[in-house]
Amino acid sequence: MKKLKAFDCSIEIKNGMMVYPGNPQTKIELKKEANSLEPSMFQVTIGSHTGTHIDSPRHIKKFKASTEKTPITTMFGLCRVIDLTKVEQKVSVTNLEKLNIKKDEIILFKTKNSQRVHKKFFKDFIYVDESAAKFLAKKKIKTLCVDSLGVQSFHSRNQKVHEIILENGITLFEGVDLRKIKPGVYFFIGLPIKIQTDGAPARVILCEVNLIKKLVKL
Repeated sequence: MKKLKAFDCSIEIKNGMMVYPGNPQTKIELKKEANSLEPSMFQVTIGSHTGTHIDSPRHIKKFKASTEKTPITTMFGLCRVIDLTKVEQKVSVTNLEKLNIKKDEIILFKTKNSQRVHKKFFKDFIYVDESAAKFLAKKKIKTLCVDSLGVQSFHSRNQKVHEIILENGITLFEGVDLRKIKPGVYFFIGLPIKIQTDGAPARVILCEVNLIKKLVKL
């Protein structure tokens, strides 16, 4: 009998991990070791966009909603992993027009970024351009996940792509690890910390649809 699978698509948070340039370095310190009388205690210092994470509208506008206000209904559901591994430089509207993207979909872009081990930051990562962002906003998708630490070009001089996505109510996950994921339909779970910031680390899991069907029957 075939074993049904669930995949952890999250980057492990640890000392020395890759971060987006300008973001705080991760620091995990043991403050108190466990003994017979007391438990251990760690202190964790990270940026709000460390590893696999969610962006909130607060990320681009001062008085916009912060992470804890993100609708939880955008954090789970059937999703589609789309193969864009042949795309060079950027994802544009021409790469998306024939994909039959529909309203309220959860979409994950698997690009060449997924072929790079998450140990070094590459400034030339595949990004989403304005035409693609506008297309997704027009389609009114629910959630977008990208396999890079940023959705727009590293060299961009504005936040236009972020603005188009976040101001149109699309929930955005960045840094999703899709190295081992084949294109197709899965059940998506993406749970960020409930915290009053502009973003937060998240645990992203993809489950085979048959696994969810089996669990629901239990």
